[in-house]
Amino acid sequence: MNKYMLSSIKAEAIKQHKSVYHSSLMYFSMLIWPVLDLFAAYYAYKPFEGSATSEFIAKWVGDDKIFAFILFGSISYMFFKCFVQSAWRFSYERVSGTLELIYLTPSNRLGIMLGNALASLFESAWMFTVFCIGALVFFTDLYISSAFMLVIAIFSLVIPSICWGIFMNSLFMFSRDTGIFFTVFQSPMELFGGAKIPYPAFPIWAKLAGGIFPLTWSANIVRKIFMHGVALNDIQIELLLLSLICIGLFLLTLLLLKKSEAYARKTGNMALF
Repeated sequence: MNKYMLSSIKAEAIKQHKSVYHSSLMYFSMLIWPVLDLFAAYYAYKPFEGSATSEFIAKWVGDDKIFAFILFGSISYMFFKCFVQSAWRFSYERVSGTLELIYLTPSNRLGIMLGNALASLFESAWMFTVFCIGALVFFTDLYISSAFMLVIAIFSLVIPSICWGIFMNSLFMFSRDTGIFFTVFQSPMELFGGAKIPYPAFPIWAKLAGGIFPLTWSANIVRKIFMHGVALNDIQIELLLLSLICIGLFLLTLLLLKKSEAYARKTGNMALF
Protein backbone atom coordinates (compact mmCIF):
# COMPACT_ATOMS: atom_id res chain seq x y z
CA MET A 1 0.00 0.00 0.00
CA ASN A 2 1.71 3.21 -1.19
CA LYS A 3 1.28 6.76 0.10
CA TYR A 4 -1.04 7.68 -2.78
CA MET A 5 -3.48 4.94 -1.85
CA LEU A 6 -3.33 5.99 1.80
CA SER A 7 -4.05 9.58 0.76
CA SER A 8 -7.07 8.43 -1.26
CA ILE A 9 -8.40 6.37 1.67
CA LYS A 10 -7.97 9.26 4.11
CA ALA A 11 -9.51 11.88 1.82
CA GLU A 12 -12.55 9.77 0.93
CA ALA A 13 -13.15 8.74 4.56
CA ILE A 14 -13.04 12.36 5.74
CA LYS A 15 -15.31 13.48 2.91
CA GLN A 16 -17.93 10.83 3.61
CA HIS A 17 -17.81 11.40 7.34
CA LYS A 18 -18.38 15.16 6.95
CA SER A 19 -21.14 14.61 4.39
CA VAL A 20 -23.13 12.05 6.39
CA TYR A 21 -22.32 12.46 10.10
CA HIS A 22 -22.85 16.19 10.29
CA SER A 23 -25.45 16.38 13.07
CA SER A 24 -25.84 15.20 16.66
CA LEU A 25 -29.26 13.87 15.67
CA MET A 26 -27.51 11.55 13.24
CA TYR A 27 -25.62 9.90 16.10
CA PHE A 28 -28.82 9.56 18.10
CA SER A 29 -30.61 7.87 15.19
CA MET A 30 -27.69 5.47 14.72
CA LEU A 31 -28.43 4.10 18.19
CA ILE A 32 -32.24 4.32 18.44
CA TRP A 33 -33.00 2.46 15.20
CA PRO A 34 -30.85 -0.60 16.00
CA VAL A 35 -32.42 -0.74 19.48
CA LEU A 36 -35.92 -0.67 18.00
CA ASP A 37 -34.94 -3.34 15.46
CA LEU A 38 -33.53 -5.48 18.27
CA PHE A 39 -36.70 -5.38 20.33
CA ALA A 40 -38.87 -5.91 17.25
CA ALA A 41 -36.97 -9.14 16.58
CA TYR A 42 -37.16 -10.25 20.21
CA TYR A 43 -40.89 -9.66 20.58
CA ALA A 44 -41.49 -11.51 17.33
CA TYR A 45 -40.45 -14.60 19.34
CA LYS A 46 -42.51 -13.77 22.43
CA PRO A 47 -45.94 -15.00 21.19
CA PHE A 48 -44.43 -18.46 20.61
CA GLU A 49 -43.11 -19.00 24.15
CA GLY A 50 -43.96 -22.49 25.37
CA SER A 51 -44.94 -23.66 21.90
CA ALA A 52 -43.31 -26.22 19.65
CA THR A 53 -41.73 -23.35 17.71
CA SER A 54 -40.11 -22.00 20.87
CA GLU A 55 -38.74 -25.44 21.72
CA PHE A 56 -37.37 -25.76 18.19
CA ILE A 57 -35.51 -22.43 18.49
CA ALA A 58 -34.30 -23.29 22.00
CA LYS A 59 -32.77 -26.48 20.59
CA TRP A 60 -30.24 -24.37 18.69
CA VAL A 61 -29.99 -21.38 21.03
CA GLY A 62 -30.81 -22.42 24.60
CA ASP A 63 -33.89 -21.69 26.68
CA ASP A 64 -32.43 -18.68 28.47
CA LYS A 65 -30.29 -17.21 25.67
CA ILE A 66 -32.78 -16.23 22.99
CA PHE A 67 -32.44 -12.50 23.69
CA ALA A 68 -28.62 -12.76 23.73
CA PHE A 69 -28.80 -14.70 20.45
CA ILE A 70 -30.86 -11.95 18.83
CA LEU A 71 -28.69 -9.22 20.38
CA PHE A 72 -25.43 -10.45 18.88
CA GLY A 73 -27.15 -11.26 15.60
CA SER A 74 -28.44 -7.69 15.45
CA ILE A 75 -24.99 -6.29 16.27
CA SER A 76 -23.44 -8.32 13.46
CA TYR A 77 -26.19 -7.44 11.01
CA MET A 78 -25.86 -3.71 11.73
CA PHE A 79 -22.18 -3.83 10.75
CA PHE A 80 -23.00 -5.17 7.31
CA LYS A 81 -26.18 -3.14 6.88
CA CYS A 82 -24.27 0.09 7.38
CA PHE A 83 -21.94 -0.79 4.53
CA VAL A 84 -24.78 -1.63 2.15
CA GLN A 85 -26.41 1.71 2.94
CA SER A 86 -23.07 3.45 2.50
CA ALA A 87 -22.67 1.93 -0.96
CA TRP A 88 -26.19 3.09 -1.83
CA ARG A 89 -25.33 6.63 -0.76
CA PHE A 90 -22.07 6.44 -2.68
CA SER A 91 -23.98 5.68 -5.88
CA TYR A 92 -25.40 9.22 -5.77
CA GLU A 93 -21.89 10.45 -6.51
CA ARG A 94 -22.58 9.37 -10.09
CA VAL A 95 -25.71 11.51 -10.27
CA SER A 96 -24.04 14.59 -8.79
CA GLY A 97 -20.99 14.23 -11.04
CA THR A 98 -18.47 14.16 -8.19
CA LEU A 99 -17.42 10.61 -9.03
CA GLU A 100 -16.34 11.70 -12.50
CA LEU A 101 -14.22 14.46 -10.98
CA ILE A 102 -12.62 11.99 -8.58
CA TYR A 103 -11.85 9.59 -11.41
CA LEU A 104 -10.18 12.41 -13.38
CA THR A 105 -7.64 12.74 -10.57
CA PRO A 106 -4.81 10.22 -9.98
CA SER A 107 -6.68 8.91 -6.91
CA ASN A 108 -6.37 5.19 -6.29
CA ARG A 109 -9.68 3.51 -7.23
CA LEU A 110 -9.46 0.84 -4.54
CA GLY A 111 -8.46 3.52 -2.04
CA ILE A 112 -11.68 5.41 -2.79
CA MET A 113 -13.74 2.30 -2.11
CA LEU A 114 -11.84 1.58 1.10
CA GLY A 115 -12.17 5.15 2.30
CA ASN A 116 -15.90 5.09 1.77
CA ALA A 117 -16.16 1.79 3.64
CA LEU A 118 -14.00 2.96 6.55
CA ALA A 119 -16.21 6.03 7.02
CA SER A 120 -19.14 3.67 7.57
CA LEU A 121 -17.08 1.58 9.95
CA PHE A 122 -17.28 4.39 12.50
CA GLU A 123 -21.07 4.19 12.40
CA SER A 124 -20.93 0.50 13.24
CA ALA A 125 -18.00 0.46 15.66
CA TRP A 126 -19.40 2.75 18.30
CA MET A 127 -22.75 0.91 18.26
CA PHE A 128 -20.89 -2.38 18.67
CA THR A 129 -19.11 -0.98 21.73
CA VAL A 130 -22.33 0.28 23.34
CA PHE A 131 -24.23 -2.95 22.67
CA CYS A 132 -21.40 -5.18 23.92
CA ILE A 133 -20.99 -3.22 27.17
CA GLY A 134 -24.73 -3.39 27.71
CA ALA A 135 -24.77 -7.12 26.97
CA LEU A 136 -21.96 -7.88 29.42
CA VAL A 137 -23.64 -5.76 32.12
CA PHE A 138 -27.16 -7.17 31.79
CA PHE A 139 -26.31 -10.79 30.91
CA THR A 140 -24.28 -12.15 33.80
CA ASP A 141 -24.07 -15.61 32.22
CA LEU A 142 -22.09 -14.33 29.24
CA TYR A 143 -18.33 -14.58 29.35
CA ILE A 144 -15.31 -14.42 27.06
CA SER A 145 -12.53 -16.95 27.51
CA SER A 146 -9.76 -14.37 26.99
CA ALA A 147 -9.02 -10.84 25.80
CA PHE A 148 -7.53 -12.38 22.67
CA MET A 149 -10.93 -13.87 21.77
CA LEU A 150 -12.51 -10.44 22.13
CA VAL A 151 -10.01 -9.17 19.53
CA ILE A 152 -10.93 -12.12 17.29
CA ALA A 153 -14.63 -11.23 17.64
CA ILE A 154 -13.97 -7.61 16.66
CA PHE A 155 -11.81 -8.49 13.68
CA SER A 156 -14.28 -11.16 12.53
CA LEU A 157 -16.80 -8.33 12.13
CA VAL A 158 -14.60 -5.45 10.99
CA ILE A 159 -12.57 -7.10 8.22
CA PRO A 160 -15.45 -9.04 6.54
CA SER A 161 -17.75 -6.01 6.72
CA ILE A 162 -15.10 -3.83 5.06
CA CYS A 163 -14.63 -6.43 2.32
CA TRP A 164 -18.40 -6.55 1.90
CA GLY A 165 -18.54 -2.74 1.80
CA ILE A 166 -15.97 -2.30 -0.95
CA PHE A 167 -17.60 -5.13 -2.92
CA MET A 168 -20.98 -3.39 -2.71
CA ASN A 169 -19.38 -0.07 -3.70
CA SER A 170 -17.90 -1.67 -6.80
CA LEU A 171 -21.32 -3.10 -7.76
CA PHE A 172 -22.95 0.30 -7.37
CA MET A 173 -20.49 1.79 -9.88
CA PHE A 174 -22.20 0.23 -12.89
CA SER A 175 -25.35 2.35 -12.94
CA ARG A 176 -27.19 5.26 -11.33
CA ASP A 177 -30.27 3.07 -11.00
CA THR A 178 -28.82 0.92 -8.23
CA GLY A 179 -31.81 0.50 -5.93
CA ILE A 180 -32.18 -3.08 -7.15
CA PHE A 181 -28.81 -3.99 -5.62
CA PHE A 182 -29.97 -2.72 -2.24
CA THR A 183 -33.10 -4.87 -2.46
CA VAL A 184 -31.32 -7.97 -3.76
CA PHE A 185 -28.60 -8.01 -1.09
CA GLN A 186 -30.12 -6.39 2.00
CA SER A 187 -33.16 -8.54 2.78
CA PRO A 188 -31.66 -11.93 1.78
CA MET A 189 -28.60 -11.14 3.88
CA GLU A 190 -30.80 -10.44 6.91
CA LEU A 191 -32.92 -13.57 6.36
CA PHE A 192 -30.36 -16.19 5.30
CA GLY A 193 -27.43 -14.71 7.22
CA GLY A 194 -28.79 -16.01 10.51
CA ALA A 195 -29.16 -12.59 12.13
CA LYS A 196 -32.52 -13.51 13.67
CA ILE A 197 -32.95 -17.22 12.88
CA PRO A 198 -30.44 -19.94 13.85
CA TYR A 199 -28.46 -20.84 10.74
CA PRO A 200 -28.44 -24.62 11.54
CA ALA A 201 -32.26 -24.55 11.57
CA PHE A 202 -32.43 -23.67 7.87
CA PRO A 203 -33.11 -26.30 5.20
CA ILE A 204 -30.23 -27.25 2.90
CA TRP A 205 -31.13 -24.80 0.12
CA ALA A 206 -31.32 -21.90 2.59
CA LYS A 207 -27.99 -22.91 4.15
CA LEU A 208 -26.40 -22.78 0.71
CA ALA A 209 -27.85 -19.31 0.15
CA GLY A 210 -26.75 -18.08 3.57
CA GLY A 211 -23.30 -19.61 3.33
CA ILE A 212 -22.18 -17.10 0.70
CA PHE A 213 -22.81 -14.13 2.99
CA PRO A 214 -19.91 -13.23 5.32
CA LEU A 215 -22.51 -12.12 7.88
CA THR A 216 -23.45 -15.78 8.44
CA TRP A 217 -20.01 -16.75 9.68
CA SER A 218 -19.26 -13.45 11.43
CA ALA A 219 -22.45 -13.70 13.49
CA ASN A 220 -21.72 -17.35 14.28
CA ILE A 221 -18.21 -16.50 15.52
CA VAL A 222 -19.38 -13.56 17.64
CA ARG A 223 -22.15 -15.61 19.25
CA LYS A 224 -19.83 -18.49 20.08
CA ILE A 225 -17.25 -16.16 21.62
CA PHE A 226 -19.71 -14.16 23.75
CA MET A 227 -22.36 -16.77 24.53
CA HIS A 228 -20.26 -19.92 24.89
CA GLY A 229 -16.77 -18.64 25.69
CA VAL A 230 -15.12 -20.74 22.99
CA ALA A 231 -11.39 -20.87 22.31
CA LEU A 232 -9.71 -20.31 18.95
CA ASN A 233 -9.65 -24.04 18.12
CA ASP A 234 -13.44 -24.19 18.36
CA ILE A 235 -14.04 -21.67 15.55
CA GLN A 236 -11.31 -22.64 13.10
CA ILE A 237 -13.77 -23.80 10.43
CA GLU A 238 -15.80 -20.60 10.63
CA LEU A 239 -12.65 -18.46 10.47
CA LEU A 240 -11.40 -20.41 7.45
CA LEU A 241 -14.70 -20.04 5.57
CA LEU A 242 -14.86 -16.35 6.47
CA SER A 243 -11.29 -15.80 5.25
CA LEU A 244 -12.03 -17.51 1.92
CA ILE A 245 -15.15 -15.38 1.42
CA CYS A 246 -13.20 -12.19 2.20
CA ILE A 247 -10.48 -13.10 -0.29
CA GLY A 248 -13.12 -13.84 -2.91
CA LEU A 249 -14.89 -10.53 -2.27
CA PHE A 250 -11.62 -8.61 -2.52
CA LEU A 251 -10.69 -10.22 -5.83
CA LEU A 252 -14.19 -9.61 -7.20
CA THR A 253 -13.92 -5.97 -6.15
CA LEU A 254 -10.69 -5.50 -8.11
CA LEU A 255 -12.28 -7.11 -11.18
CA LEU A 256 -15.48 -5.09 -10.93
CA LEU A 257 -13.61 -1.81 -10.49
CA LYS A 258 -11.76 -2.44 -13.75
CA LYS A 259 -14.96 -3.48 -15.50
CA SER A 260 -16.94 -0.47 -14.26
CA GLU A 261 -14.26 2.00 -15.35
CA ALA A 262 -14.01 0.33 -18.75
CA TYR A 263 -17.78 0.52 -19.05
CA ALA A 264 -17.70 4.22 -18.15
CA ARG A 265 -15.08 4.87 -20.83
CA LYS A 266 -17.28 3.05 -23.36
CA THR A 267 -20.43 5.03 -22.53
CA GLY A 268 -18.58 8.33 -22.37
CA ASN A 269 -19.20 9.34 -18.76
CA MET A 270 -20.16 7.97 -15.34
CA ALA A 271 -23.54 9.66 -15.17
CA LEU A 272 -25.20 7.41 -17.74
CA PHE A 273 -26.95 4.12 -16.95
